Amino acid sequence: MGFISILLFAACISSVKGNYQYVLAPNVIRLENEETLLVGIFGDGKNQIVTVYFEYLKKHISKNMTTIKDADHPVEVTIKITGDDLFKDIDASPKLKEKPKTIKLVCEGPYGKQVRDIALSYTPGYLIVQTDKPLYNPEEKVNVRVLAMDESMKPIKDKQLAIDLISPTNMTVGRISFDPGSNKNGFYKGQFEIPPFPDFGTWTIKAKLGGKLDTYAIAPIDVREFVLPTFGVEISTGREYILPNHTKIDVTVSAKYVYGKPVDGSAGLEINIRKKGDVSDPKRVLTIGRKPLNGSADFEVPIAKLLQSFGGQFPADAVLELSSTVYESATGKEESGADDSVMFVNCPFKFDLSRSKTTYREGFYYYIQIKMLHANGQPAGRKLFNLTIDGGSPNQHLTNEDGHYLAAHIQPENQNLKRMKIKVYDPAFENCAHELVLEQYTGERQIVVEKVEKEGASFIQANTDINIKQADKYSGILILITARGKIVQTKYFPPFKTPSFKLEQDVMDKVSPVGRVFAFMCTNAQLVADSSIFM
Repeated sequence: MGFISILLFAACISSVKGNYQYVLAPNVIRLENEETLLVGIFGDGKNQIVTVYFEYLKKHISKNMTTIKDADHPVEVTIKITGDDLFKDIDASPKLKEKPKTIKLVCEGPYGKQVRDIALSYTPGYLIVQTDKPLYNPEEKVNVRVLAMDESMKPIKDKQLAIDLISPTNMTVGRISFDPGSNKNGFYKGQFEIPPFPDFGTWTIKAKLGGKLDTYAIAPIDVREFVLPTFGVEISTGREYILPNHTKIDVTVSAKYVYGKPVDGSAGLEINIRKKGDVSDPKRVLTIGRKPLNGSADFEVPIAKLLQSFGGQFPADAVLELSSTVYESATGKEESGADDSVMFVNCPFKFDLSRSKTTYREGFYYYIQIKMLHANGQPAGRKLFNLTIDGGSPNQHLTNEDGHYLAAHIQPENQNLKRMKIKVYDPAFENCAHELVLEQYTGERQIVVEKVEKEGASFIQANTDINIKQADKYSGILILITARGKIVQTKYFPPFKTPSFKLEQDVMDKVSPVGRVFAFMCTNAQLVADSSIFM
């Protein structure tokens, strides 16, 4: 008997004389949530009975007995662990006051019994908190709406839910409770009233599911004495980033009355630089002299002078903070505006290779998944980039409209190398290249599963080192596609060197934006498995 934990899913597998039984389950079981397990067999067995259940304090929970027709027909089993299963009749015991962190998954069948611990989660589902506006005055009504959804994005209607109004001093000043079954569509609505003499600052609306669940969500609101502005101030720069070779940045301050007429007056400009993760230092503000304003005023900020005021070094990944106070000529009334949308960057693009494998197999093609982004994190669609392997000549590629690229058929320049270095970069910014170092996988048995593109369509393909002349030594191959902890599709193949199947559109829709494919086989009572993320 052997156990394996592969990313999102956990497997229990055991064998007798080349026949195997298995159960695949999420690595985390969520309380009060229906979870799907996959139960199956490998080998030549027929109509085998496999029993799956959870065990807690010697109590069997959600027991399911399933008949597996053959290796071609694994069965999906739905289970659910409730609060009553874990806590009914035991809450009074001082030894059991803490919530259990794990629960035992048990699989019994013709080829033995397997047991493994799986983590328990008390935060199933999703809560989204909305208010009718972001700013409130004393004694003003706050209208709140909460959308409660389960893991399948279906409305939660059978749970207790509470919505709290919390002050800046962390005091709960109001609560609205909903009993199970009191809602029909998953939307919970309520209303609070701000006290007549409140603490000014950021208040919090908090929604939480009841019972033993810890699922919650919050939404901040501002409470302050409101004074109606007579005009608004906006700051624009016309750019998203500042590069080391930029010499200046043009800033425009605009001011208009609420009815649209331009303001006549004067405007000043204050500049600060905030490093990533830091708080602005008011002592480091650089002030640009005031200028006449007739609807707008233009400022030219020399980058070199700006950097000298902040230590002289180029502050890569920092944010340029701009603020302006406009004074109206006729009355002297003032209003302010701010902007922090411009970043200091060494390169206008960045690359995310986190969905690529960090190992490669000798003799197997390696597929690298590339996501190209603008400096502000937005996808860089239809952009050219260079890719090199082990310092070889660069090859130029184009991302799709979502900024993604799947580079196929990459093999090391030198087959004797035990590692391979891949480098991707914008053609004009090689100094900002992103590198990925791959180590050679040297396991005795090998399987690689990927999403690949062939003839304008998407396929899931597994490459194995199966010797077809000795196919009887292999169990066959199970390929499983998952998304958000749910099984989306399964495919079984007899022992084969390169099994593959086309990804249909309905599957792509279910896994969007990100899915995971998992493949495994057994040989000589050993599990051989692989998985990868795809977009």
